[in-house]
Parts: sequence; structure tokens; C-alpha cells
Amino acid sequence: MFAARLQSPRSLLGFAAFGLAAAFAILVGLAIGAHDQMLQILVAAIVGAAGLFAGCLRPRLFFWMLLGTSITLPFLPITETRAANPVDLLLLPTLIGAWLTRPASMRDARVDAGVAREGRSLKRATFAYYGVSLLSLLVLALRGFPQHAGDSLLIVIRGVQGILFFPLVLLMVRDARDLRHVRTAIVVAFLLSTAVNSFGIAALGVVRAGAGWSVAVGDYFISSPNEAGFGVVFLWAIVLAFPFRRGPMIALLILSLVFLAATTSRSGVLAWFTFVVVWAIARRKGWLLLIPLAVLASFPFLPEAWTGKFVRTLLLQRGSFEIYSSMIRIYAWHTAVRMFLHFPILGVGFLGFRFFSYQFNDLTLNLGTAENFLLETAAGMGILGVAAVVWVGAALTGLVRAVRAASAPGSPAARLAELSGPFLVSVVVANATGDNLIGIMGLTQLAVFAALLIAASRVDAGGGTDPAEPTPRAA
Repeated sequence: MFAARLQSPRSLLGFAAFGLAAAFAILVGLAIGAHDQMLQILVAAIVGAAGLFAGCLRPRLFFWMLLGTSITLPFLPITETRAANPVDLLLLPTLIGAWLTRPASMRDARVDAGVAREGRSLKRATFAYYGVSLLSLLVLALRGFPQHAGDSLLIVIRGVQGILFFPLVLLMVRDARDLRHVRTAIVVAFLLSTAVNSFGIAALGVVRAGAGWSVAVGDYFISSPNEAGFGVVFLWAIVLAFPFRRGPMIALLILSLVFLAATTSRSGVLAWFTFVVVWAIARRKGWLLLIPLAVLASFPFLPEAWTGKFVRTLLLQRGSFEIYSSMIRIYAWHTAVRMFLHFPILGVGFLGFRFFSYQFNDLTLNLGTAENFLLETAAGMGILGVAAVVWVGAALTGLVRAVRAASAPGSPAARLAELSGPFLVSVVVANATGDNLIGIMGLTQLAVFAALLIAASRVDAGGGTDPAEPTPRAA
């Protein structure tokens, strides 16, 4: 009888699958224990092929995983300067799967005319920004720097990956339950990031909590503390817009503030303070200002390794690294202005500041990045790039106004629109002393937030319903 069962097609298929799974598990074990990177790349390729098919067939599962990369981003180093991450593996197949499996109701989903108009304006502004960036790189290559242009092009591709979260969210968020699932996915990702960083700080001597972390054995490290710091602001905006039970939510927000302190990100802390203050002013609730005051009061109880950086910056302590980093940032801004004045129309090429900054300051220092998104854009893309950024900002502001006007009071869309002002102002503040919007994570957060505005408005207008509600809202 056992022999007969072995001969059935279903049993043979099951045993074959089990054998392949066992062989792949052995291969993974060998790759983890081996120093040969080619074996690790082979495993990554197999996983990538499997992810390509699975993403097209089951896009919703991978969509929730992708949302987590807006908070925490595991990566596998491929070269000394480049790495692969889950977005590389899952984004395109998930986007294709979301498009192919969208229900017929999504094609006819209703959305307010004003919201639709502002959404189209945002798309056009985004296309304009990346069109100018590609044009600037073409000019850079024609000037005799094709290698620099190619390196910056890879960063443009990373930015496009972040922007593609906008259509992905619009395809996958179809009702109020999906809005809650978005919040849950982001919360789970934050808790995962907290666990990884806690392990790194406690066991591996990691100094600053970060958003990116390497999964390569023997090469474990955590990076992107500024992105992690602003990720806390993003988390607050999403959780406050789509709240859950008060007790766990308050505990989560308090935990996020501890995490923020562990990043020691000055731009992240400043952005969070800005978010709360603007939120308090917009809602005309002065008691909300007690939250940042309570955070300041807790500083003496936090580890000096977390608080010392802020204290030395505020006191302008002579001889400290903090005062040096502040002064060199100002010098970089001055250098970026000089570069812009020399190339005012199209700049020196997208992210070209890091290649040519030494030519535009008296000390001939190569300053890396301009540490200011708008000045980085002006130096790299000229007045055309700055105009595109202003257009994107105006389109986002118009979208918020349209969603606010079209939403019922107290609805998820109305709450998200109410928090949009504080969130967007905090984005500006964070990028005044940094360039988060250059990287994939900052752009992912902005794309997800903008798409949620439209998706929540669509749900509010009757384009999607909450399965928990006994009857759908009227249009």
C-alpha cells in the first residue's frame, strides 16, 4: 500500500518538493557558513526568482512586507558600495501582481474630482523632477563624466523605487480594513527595527540606532540613523491618523521616543518636535505641547551616549565633533550656493555636489553631500530642479486641501489630512539639515503618505467600504 501511494503523482510531487526544500535549506546553511560571496549571491538569486513568481501570484502578502521597508530596511551587501534589499526583490512583481489582480470595482472606484485633479498634478510634478534629474545626468555624461553620471543614475533608480510605492498603495488599499492593515504593517516593522537595534546596541556595540541593517553574517552593522529618526515622525503620523486601543498605542508612542533618542539624530528630533508643535497649533490644543516638555524632562534619565550629542550641540561646546559637524554643514551650504551660481540652469548633475564640491570652496574640501535637500537640488539640477521641487510641494499642499474639503469630519481621510500639515512641515525641517528625500526610505514614506491621502478619500467617498461596518457609507 505504501509503495502504491509513492507511485501516485501527488505523492511524487510532494516528495520532490520536500527534496528541493531540503536541498535549498542545505544550500542556505552552506552560504551562511561560507566566506565565498558567490554562494550567497546564488542563494539570493534563487530567492529572487521565487519572489518574482510569488509576488505576481500573491501580491497582498508581499505588499504588507514592502510597507515595512518604509521603517526598517534589511539589506545584503553585494559590493563595497552597493547592496540588495527586499524592495529590489519584491517591488516590481508585487506591482505587476497588484495590477493584474485588481478587482473590477477598483477600475470604477469613485474619488472626489478635486482630489483626482490634485493627484494628477502631483504625478506630473514628480515626472518633471525625475525628467530634470535625468537630463542633468545626460549633460554631465556629455561633459566627460559618464562614470559620475552612472553612479548618480543608480541613486535615481533607488528614488524611483520609492516613488513606485504611490501607485502600489493606490492599487492595494481598497477599503477601511486595508487602511488599518497599512498601520499594522508599519507598526510591526517598527517593532522589528526596535528588536534588531536593541540586539545591536546590547550585544554588538552598535552606537546609534538606525533604519538599515545588514543581514550578512560576519558583516553585521546598522546604518541610516537620520532615516530612523524621521521614521518615528512617520510612525506617529500614521498611528495618530489610524488609531487603535489607547493603552497599547500610548505604549508604542513612548517606545518610539526612546528609539528616537537612541538614534541621536538631531534632524530627527528637531523634525519630531516640529511635528508635535505644529500639530498642537493646528488643533488649537495647547496641552499637546506638554509632550515635548515631558520628553525634555526625561533627558537626565537617558544614557549619556544618547543625550550628550544634543547637549554639546546646544551648548556649542568647543572642540567637540558636534560643533565641527555643524560648522562643516554650514560650509557645505556655502559651497552649494557657489556651485549653483556657476551652473544656475541645470546644475552640475543630479547629486554631483559630492564629485565637484572641492572645486567650489577655498579649502578644496570634498564635502560629500550638501546636507540640505533644496541646496543639493540647486547645485545638482539648477533652477529647473528647484522649480520641480516647488511644484511637487505645491501639488502635495493642494492634495491635502482637496482631501480635507472632500472628507467627512472624523473619517480616516479627515484625520490624515489634519496631520498632513504637521507631517509635511516636519519633512521640510528634516531636509533643511539633511537630504532624506534623496534616499529610498524618505521617498517611500512621502509616497505612501500621499497615496494614503487619496486612498482614504476614496474609501470615505464610497469607493471602498469597511467590512466591519454593517452598511457602507453613502457616496
